[in-house]
Amino acid sequence: FYADTTPLNDEGVQRVQRRRLPALRGYEPARDRDARAIYLLGFGYASLGRTDVAIDLMEESTRADPTNAKYLIGLGNQYRAKGRTGQATGVYRRALVLSPGDAEAAVELAALLRAQGEDRQAEEVLRQALRAAPQEIDLLVTLGTVLLDSGRAAEALPLLSRGVAKEPRNKTLRLLSGRALRALGRHTEAVAH
Repeated sequence: FYADTTPLNDEGVQRVQRRRLPALRGYEPARDRDARAIYLLGFGYASLGRTDVAIDLMEESTRADPTNAKYLIGLGNQYRAKGRTGQATGVYRRALVLSPGDAEAAVELAALLRAQGEDRQAEEVLRQALRAAPQEIDLLVTLGTVLLDSGRAAEALPLLSRGVAKEPRNKTLRLLSGRALRALGRHTEAVAH
């Protein structure tokens, strides 16, 4: 199994996107049907903007290995790209059942829920994931942002402070911590962030 991974310029991407068949040498569908190979082929198509082909392949990879959370997350990302939010929500939830602390699945699901006005559900998804992975920076940032956006700076600050303690040079965490401090009237402390 061999895939040409040479970086493409815009013209090269357009040329590959017009192809109907995989740009693969040595790939035989009847022989090479393991879940990882199928997923990687789908990921390659996704990288080229061929979302429909990517979805077909990623769906096949999740049928071949339904216990792989990363395959489900990749499929969810492709569903989102096509505006198929209901399906994306379902596979992100399945991924979180398999891997409760997976930051990507939780953050993506929370974004979908927030877009639907379900901020409380988004918050709960993030809190559950954070319980499983308490030091995961993406979860701290996203939950802190959700809380700040809902006017709950006092709840956001401890989460963001944990993140800053772990990654003191993370500019996003420092900015969000400063925002929380300002919202709490602690302007002097906020300047340091």
